[in-house]
Parts: sequence; structure tokens; C-alpha cells
Amino acid sequence: MDEKSVPQNNPFDEPRIIADPEEMFQNYKHQILIGAAVIILAIAGGTGWWVYKGKLEKRAQAALQETDNKEGWLAVAEEYANTSAGGFAQIKLAESYKEAGDWENVEKAFSTFLQYHKRSPLAPAAELGLARAQEAQQNYDAAQSSYHAIIATPELHPFSAPAHIGLARSYEAAGQKEAAQQILADFIANTTDSAFITEAESMLKKLN
Repeated sequence: MDEKSVPQNNPFDEPRIIADPEEMFQNYKHQILIGAAVIILAIAGGTGWWVYKGKLEKRAQAALQETDNKEGWLAVAEEYANTSAGGFAQIKLAESYKEAGDWENVEKAFSTFLQYHKRSPLAPAAELGLARAQEAQQNYDAAQSSYHAIIATPELHPFSAPAHIGLARSYEAAGQKEAAQQILADFIANTTDSAFITEAESMLKKLN
């Protein structure tokens, strides 16, 4: 047989691997349509949630602007706890309870705030306020735990310094003098620039 008459293999003559789009749609149209419907519903649901959230925030802001007393802040905090206005109302409540010396409700207000607004810029102040409220109620175990949580954050907590002082103060009040001394000594040794250094040195001197 003439060599030229032998059929030559052409790479483009291989069996088709990629299906024709129209053929693929016909074969899998049921699955494709279901998938598309799921995506559309997810987008619509997400959009609906954001619309609802925006309306809720607007109502909460309006309610907050209409009040300037403890009863009004409490109502906003309870009805709109998971909104920014509700969080602000919880902070205002904590401040008003603190002025009245009602430390139990100070603790409750800060706890509620942190439950819903852990990532808020105001959260660090609320964490310190919670620890101080527990300390003021002589609940030293809880206060020590809260102060420790502030000190042990991976990134430096903005209220780490007063938390060290508060922790030492709680240890001293609980009769744990050596623990208080150690906290103060560590703070002084590891801190170069803080307005609380003088207070820590004074406390340590008295304890010694």
C-alpha cells in the first residue's frame, strides 16, 4: 500500500471531550435550573436581610434620639439590643447606673453590650467597665477573670495598664498579697511608657 494513502492520525480527530453547550444544558437542565434558583433565593434573602437591618437601625436611632433618661435608654437597649443605637443605649445605662452606685446593673448593662457588640470600638471600654463593676461588688473571682482576659489578649488591649492595676487591687482585696505584688512587679518591669506606672509603683511600695 502506498505510504501516502495510509490515513494519518490527526489530534483534532480524537473523540470530543467537551460537550456542546446546548447539549450539556439539555442533559443537565434540571440540575442547572435548581442551582440557579438557589443562588437567586440566596441573593434575594441576603438583600432582604440588609433592608430589614437598615430599617431596624433607623427605628432604633429615632427611638434613641427621643429619650435622654434611664427609662428611655433601657427601653431602647431591650428592644433594639442588636443595633448600634441599642449598644449606645446600653453604654448610657451603664454610666447612669455607675453614677448611682448600682454596680449590679452596671455589670448587666456592660454584659449585654458585649453580648451583642463584641467587635464594637467601644467593646474594650465595656470590658474594663465590666471588670470594675464585678470588683465593686466584691466578686473578686469574676473580676480577676475579667481583668486577666483583658491582659491576655493577643494584641495589646487599649486598657491593659488599668487592668493590671485593677487585677492587683482585686488580689489585695481578696487577701492574695503575693499575687498582687507579682502582677505589679511584672507590669512595672515590662512597661516603659504608661500613666499608670506611678500608681503601680506606689501600690507595690505599700504592699512591700
